[in-house]
Amino acid sequence: MLIDLASSLIAYVAITLAFGEAASAGNLAIGVVAALSPDCDYAIYACVRNKFAVISHRFVHYPLAWLTGALAFGYLSGDWYRASLAAAGFAIHFVHDSYGWVGIQWLWPFMPKAYISFGRGGRGFQIMTPETRRSILHYRYGHELRQGFWDVFWGRLRDEFTNLGFTVEIYLILSFTVVCVFFLLYPPAS
Repeated sequence: MLIDLASSLIAYVAITLAFGEAASAGNLAIGVVAALSPDCDYAIYACVRNKFAVISHRFVHYPLAWLTGALAFGYLSGDWYRASLAAAGFAIHFVHDSYGWVGIQWLWPFMPKAYISFGRGGRGFQIMTPETRRSILHYRYGHELRQGFWDVFWGRLRDEFTNLGFTVEIYLILSFTVVCVFFLLYPPAS
């Protein structure tokens, strides 16, 4: 989540400069919300995980669908700047998630049973079957089936902040600094 946030800030500055737009908190929000929105399915996961023994909250993690939606918005509205902000946010989120243990369905709906992982723990690029993914999920998150919603929520949030590492901390500081400098150099139009 924090890497998605930091990356979306950097992408916002790069895309805004490429399109020659002025700084805007609203446009910044488009990129940030796009980078975080694929995890909106966490609420569904929290409600059904105990009843149906659901381990993952990846109900809407289909990159082609999100990216196609952003490009369709750009095509229909002619607003390629905002469509690019959204597409970059979505892409950032899915690339980051692809470095996790369980992979993402990059080719859904064309290959609905292929989970692609760019590697973690030295495993390298992999295409996993649903069975392999399920066993990894049970190993990694099976303990959450016995916990309440808030315990899981605060536990994952705590893990997100306590397992940052020095490199991620520097990246977060750098991304916030870049955005602040950008807003100073290219102030919003009044």
